[in-house]
Amino acid sequence: MVQDFVTRTLEEYRDAKDYRYAAFSDDTTGTTQAVWTPATGKAIRLASIIISVDNACKVELRWDTTTFTHLEFESRKALPIELAYDIKGGVNEKLNCYLLSDASTTNIYITAIRCEE
Repeated sequence: MVQDFVTRTLEEYRDAKDYRYAAFSDDTTGTTQAVWTPATGKAIRLASIIISVDNACKVELRWDTTTFTHLEFESRKALPIELAYDIKGGVNEKLNCYLLSDASTTNIYITAIRCEE
């Protein structure tokens, strides 16, 4: 029964997908970058996200300034995250990413798959 619910949810809400790609770097000082800014009066419904880093670092995904997930990478990694349920930001809230490199310069590549409502 739970599997049927999850499958139906994925089918209903994942049809209207769009994506946004962002790439930036940090040199151990901490950097925040907007990944997606919704149209005025709209909210982002995040369905999945792919994060790749080329060095050890800490990554936080945020709705504007509110962190909703914190990840730590010990080395070069690629992490696809398929969400069982969509995560929805507030109206006019940007999806931001905060990157803090552990040593030297770290590059991050993010693909956010979502729709706007």
